[in-house]
This record gives sequence, structure tokens and C-alpha cells, in this order.
Amino acid sequence: MEVKQWNCNNVSKELIQAAKDVNQYDAFLLETPIYQLDITLKNSYEEFAHSLYKLWNYEQSIYVMTYSPTDFKTDDKMLISHIFRTNLHLIPIKQQNNLIFSLNLDNKTDKSIPILSKHLKSKVADVMENTFILGHLAPGCSLSIDRIYVTKYVSDNSLHTMPGKMTYIVDGKSFKLSVRLKLNKPKYVLLNLITTRIESLTAIIKSLEEIKSNNNFSNNLITYESLTKTKFDLLIKYSDKITNLIIKSMLLISPTMKSVIVRNQVDRTINITIDHEDNVGIVIEALKKIIKEYTNVIEYPDFKMIN
Repeated sequence: MEVKQWNCNNVSKELIQAAKDVNQYDAFLLETPIYQLDITLKNSYEEFAHSLYKLWNYEQSIYVMTYSPTDFKTDDKMLISHIFRTNLHLIPIKQQNNLIFSLNLDNKTDKSIPILSKHLKSKVADVMENTFILGHLAPGCSLSIDRIYVTKYVSDNSLHTMPGKMTYIVDGKSFKLSVRLKLNKPKYVLLNLITTRIESLTAIIKSLEEIKSNNNFSNNLITYESLTKTKFDLLIKYSDKITNLIIKSMLLISPTMKSVIVRNQVDRTINITIDHEDNVGIVIEALKKIIKEYTNVIEYPDFKMIN
């Protein structure tokens, strides 16, 4: 495996032009670096690389700004509350949950004016990066949001990053994963994500180990139903983003497995019907294999040495 984290200050032409349009170009020039993390997995397999990709891009629980619909007050009919809230989500803020903002803006001109992130007021300084356009306020109109607070949000595209999307390139059995992140160093975000996933998988293993042979079992993590001596139905109440990795790991451990039927439920849980002589043991071994591979990433010397 190869790991490298470095600083870069690449800003898209679109963002630079947006900054120029609101006369905030100087303020927009990055005072803090953008960090890029590159990880190359060698002699690995696609399901594992893709699980890291999905873990970063679809499983991040981040802090974003939001507000109660009743606090959104404006006489501008073109300002739509849920669209404005989505734009607030796009503002990168420091990841702390004690932030409270307010916004009060009057347009006393005869032209439409931009609503900028700098118009947000807070008693806490230096919590937000530079200036972003949230919308536009019509002539003679006003906008008031008395309380804008921070809440947890499971991001489907790493909204607090810039640009933030993790990408990966396949070259045979080598997979290069790259991501850029502002405000937080990617190494620590990925470390927290992997650590949280390992804890979740360990809890599932503990539940599986409580299953008695040929007995039915259910708790808040799994539901197990024995169908025959070797065949059973297992519902894992966990993100479906890891389904392919679980199945691939079982097949790597037991290539002669009789059958595996997978159904991803609408609530993002995993429903698997497996026919294997080792019963739930094969699932436990697969999850342990996955945990070991995740651990290898965060325990890799070059990864641990990154500041």
C-alpha cells in the first residue's frame, strides 16, 4: 500500500469567477490549505476499494447548518425555504455542534442583491470559510432567520468538502483512491469513518455469536431464521453499501459455497439467504476478514505517520 497526504491550493475557475462576481476575490483566496490524500491499494480487490469509496462519499455524518421552517421569514416570493436550506448545507463549516447563527437582511435598493454567507451572524468567530452565495433577495424585500443551528447530517456527497468527492482508479489489482478536503485533514476523517465501521461490524459479529444452531434469533442489529440444517435467512440491519464486500469475502473464504441470495431492502438493510455447512460461521469469518483489511489501512505505517 502507498499513502500520501499533501497540501494543494487548486481552486476551480467557476469558484474564482463566483468570488470575483461578488467582489470577494481577495477574501476567497485560500488562507488555509486544501489537503489531498492519496491511497494506493496493491494486490487488493474491487469490492474492498469500492467500500472505502462508498464509506467516504455516502456514509459521512457531518455537521451542517439548518433551521426550523417557522423561523424562515421573507416577503420575497422567489425565495424558497427548502432550497435556501439546501444551500446552507453546502457551506463548509468547522465540525463542531455548538454553533448558532442568525440572518437579517434588508434590500433597500432597486436591484436584486446576493445573500452571502458573510451575512450570517454568530458570536463564535472563524467558524466558516470565506464567502458563498446562498441566494438572491429581490428589491425592497427582506429576509430574517432568527436561529440557524448546527445538526448532524449523513452526507451523500461529502457536502462539507471542496470538492470532497473520493475517486478511485483501477489498474489491475491496484486501486488508487484520492480525495481533497478543506478545513479537516482527510486522514483523520477517514480514520474516524473506518473506526466507526469496525465498531459496527464488531457489534454485528457479537450478535451473530449469540445465535444458537437451528434457532431463530433477533435483536436491534440482526434477524436470523433457520430454514434447513445448512440454509438460513439473515437480515443485517446495517447499511446496504457494504453488501458486495460481505458476499465477496464469503466467497474468498469458501469458493464452493452452495448459494447466496441477496436482497437490499428499501430501508437500506441487507437480507441474505445462505446455504453453507458452517451456518453463520461463514458470515462471522467474512466480517472478521473485512475488519482485518480495514485495520490494515489505518495501522499501515505510512498512514499512521501522516500528521
